[in-house]
Amino acid sequence: MERIVLDSSLTSTKPSYSRFAGIQQQIISTADSDISVYVNIETRLGLSFLFCISTLPYLAENHQKNIHIFCNTKSRQLFYYGGYIPEEARDQEDLDIAPYLKNSARVIKDVNDVLTLVTEIKKDAPVQMSEKVAEIFTSRVGEMYNNSIEHSGGEYVIGAKFFKNQKNKYCFSCYDTGVGIPQKVISNIDSSFTDREALAWALKRGNSTANKSTGVFVPRGLGLDMLRGFARANDGTIRLCSGNTLYVYNSKKGEQFFELNNSFCGTLFEMDIVADNQHIYILK
Repeated sequence: MERIVLDSSLTSTKPSYSRFAGIQQQIISTADSDISVYVNIETRLGLSFLFCISTLPYLAENHQKNIHIFCNTKSRQLFYYGGYIPEEARDQEDLDIAPYLKNSARVIKDVNDVLTLVTEIKKDAPVQMSEKVAEIFTSRVGEMYNNSIEHSGGEYVIGAKFFKNQKNKYCFSCYDTGVGIPQKVISNIDSSFTDREALAWALKRGNSTANKSTGVFVPRGLGLDMLRGFARANDGTIRLCSGNTLYVYNSKKGEQFFELNNSFCGTLFEMDIVADNQHIYILK
């Protein structure tokens, strides 16, 4: 049985995404069909990575592997408070929590699943939005999830929402087990692109691999463009990780591309918005 240990801090930084991508690659490349992952982090384990770890059973299943996930006490507490495992599992040592993670996952299969999750995101977000802003925000977030279902080529699309109390941030995430945005662009648009160039191409307003396959230009990509505008106007942050590239956008630093040491499997999209009950969200 393959044994994988996670014992270093995982936060929303380039080294953490790179380390997590290395774990993904280890799961995929091992010759063993059974894998045990030990989450023994005593320092910082961010909520974003609780979600990432919860996707590992789906990644493993996608590659015909059986995964077991065990946690130290601190990590189990975090999974419990994050709503990933029930109270009866919180204090059980040597407990495989992988089945709980699969049961708690928000697997998105069709437009009704998208509508349910996006409605919850808008309803639960502790922020004030005008009716028009809420309508457009809901439309574009829904488009982001729908694009993952339609174009990722992955078997699974998983969504999540959570509130970072200490930072007053409301967050939502989407992960799919597909080939990843860079690889799809490279295969369909330009084989000479690097992962960074491919991701940058996909982020431009109107660009879509769907246009290449149909031969008809369709103004796609507007969902992410809208969300970037929303983040810019309201002190939000977007993170997009796929292939060996991490993309980060916020109003303070603008666009940033970071090259990872390992290739991130599938595509992870995350958005943080300020939720301090004093912001009134706008569009610019």
